[in-house]
Amino acid sequence: MPASIKVSVVPAAPTARATLVQLVRLYLHDLSAVEGWDVNETGGFGDLI
Repeated sequence: MPASIKVSVVPAAPTARATLVQLVRLYLHDLSAVEGWDVNETGGFGDLI
């Protein structure tokens, strides 16, 4: 029988904001290949982030 894994979700500290923003940007970049999104002139995805 496989071992069980416990996962906890906790609020992120305000100091983690920059890291989370970058992770969302990378996620959007990866998802853009599937969705066919194109970046804007600043290299972002509009108002998404």
